[in-house]
Amino acid sequence: MVYEHTLAVVVVAVLLQEWLCEFRGVCSSSVLYAYKALDGERFVMQCASPHQPYLFNKSGVLERRTEWFRHEGENKKELPGVDDSIVKVGNSLWFSRITERHSGNYSCYTRNVTGTSAVGWGREGVLHFLVDVLQRNKTACHDYGESEVTLILGQGGSIVCPDVKCYTSAPKGAIRWYKNAVPAEKLSPSHVELQDSQLYLITVYEEDNANFTCDLSYVDGLHWTVRRTVRARAIPQDIEDLPHILYPHGNETEEAELGKPHILTCKVQFGFERNSRALITWWVRYHDNGSMEPLEMGSPEKVGPGSFWEQILNRSAHLQQVTHRHLGATFICRARNSRGNATATIRLQRRAEVAGLLLVILWPAVTVVFVTGISVLVRTYWLEIYLLCRTYLPLEETVSVGKEYDAFVSCVSGSSSDEEDSKLTGETLGLHHLPNVLEKQYGYRLCLLQRDLVPGGVYTEDVVWSMQRSRRVICVLSSCYLRSSCLFELETSLEALQHDRGLRLILVWSSPAPPCLAALPLPPTVRRALRVLPALHWSPSHVNPSHSPFWKTLKRAMPISPLPPPSISAPSPALREGLTGESPET
Repeated sequence: MVYEHTLAVVVVAVLLQEWLCEFRGVCSSSVLYAYKALDGERFVMQCASPHQPYLFNKSGVLERRTEWFRHEGENKKELPGVDDSIVKVGNSLWFSRITERHSGNYSCYTRNVTGTSAVGWGREGVLHFLVDVLQRNKTACHDYGESEVTLILGQGGSIVCPDVKCYTSAPKGAIRWYKNAVPAEKLSPSHVELQDSQLYLITVYEEDNANFTCDLSYVDGLHWTVRRTVRARAIPQDIEDLPHILYPHGNETEEAELGKPHILTCKVQFGFERNSRALITWWVRYHDNGSMEPLEMGSPEKVGPGSFWEQILNRSAHLQQVTHRHLGATFICRARNSRGNATATIRLQRRAEVAGLLLVILWPAVTVVFVTGISVLVRTYWLEIYLLCRTYLPLEETVSVGKEYDAFVSCVSGSSSDEEDSKLTGETLGLHHLPNVLEKQYGYRLCLLQRDLVPGGVYTEDVVWSMQRSRRVICVLSSCYLRSSCLFELETSLEALQHDRGLRLILVWSSPAPPCLAALPLPPTVRRALRVLPALHWSPSHVNPSHSPFWKTLKRAMPISPLPPPSISAPSPALREGLTGESPET
């Protein structure tokens, strides 16, 4: 009763407005449009006249500038609000399912670019709408038609505007059609024909899965627009073929291991069916008695790729443990649709246990090859490996028994080389700088052939005797050194390293290393040692030991604690021979 009273008031107000506009020239900027909709259907209403060239506009700009309200007496509520059945899209309101509670008065306006004044889509200002939602089976009309229709792809189809018979007063040709938002007049004439109250599709395509809206206009006190939306679903014809089993293809054979689980998979392609009856089952036929039994199966799973109107399903059967009976059985995949059944089979054969046998045979062979390769590698590079271990993994500094010197210094001297640079570099470093720093400042005892041994002895014996009584051997290298007789001292120290675990070798380049070291005529042992052993590089700027990294590094390579001063020094071999008349022990 309240709704009918409100409707009557609105009708009277509109009639009064029209009278004032026609006879008095007094017109309001407001415009009223009236809609009728059917309960339970989709409904769309744009902030514009129903006679606009498009049903709605999804523009994001319009959506931000358009405001919608619902009026309830003196109050108005902004939309869509908390009603989840109403959505604002572009300049329109969308009702996913309009009901009787949505009947009432609505208004909208669209802000201009400055965001102040209200303008409509066109020349209107604020627009008012009256929505009357009709209840099914509560009016004199009992044929409201269908709001959904199914069309067959590739064929023709028609869509009828529902409930036209309920408005016999509507003038002929007063129906307007829209496909989604586009008027039917703008669709291709080879695709669409308008026939009074229906729209005829000459050929149905997949893009005809759309909403078709028809507007019926008539006058009954107000200018009413009856708006109905028909949801069209374009589907293909039901397939007339049996299911297509993709795997197993015909009769397949799979390998299985006795006592292990095994999975059988059936992959089937089903065509489109309006009322789908797709089904996949697994059976086993035992040949000993010919019985058929169902297998334990998982749920069907959709896989791809498939076309839009078809589906591909997988279904697996699980054998918990493969037995000899399974090896003699036939496993049957049966696929069914409304047209009939298709089958394919799988037989199991025992998998040869090759992996374990290969492992038993190959593992010893691989082990032998690996050990042999490591042995050859170690034998080939044993010297390099030994020298690197002695350099980077030294033993604890505990050997001092039988040692008289902290280091034996091997350097080229004027007597061993006539080249000028030996005196400027190697001889200066070995005979001058090393004693000044290591002996006078750090307290080490150095053995210098030129200083500590009596002349006249056998050179080779003096070198061996001095190295046996030293804890370190310092070789001052240069290009002159490698071409002089001092090369014997380096070779002897490398041999002594292999017998004396308390001896360590320190290499110092007094001049830049020769760029073509490999071309020099060096003994193989020396060449291999120079390739892998680290070396210090001397420069005249390293004279001051307090600021030089050279002397700090050299001191770290020397023994931690110097030897104590000797009470009586042991004579050299040459000295012993001169005093006793006996030749030294060999």
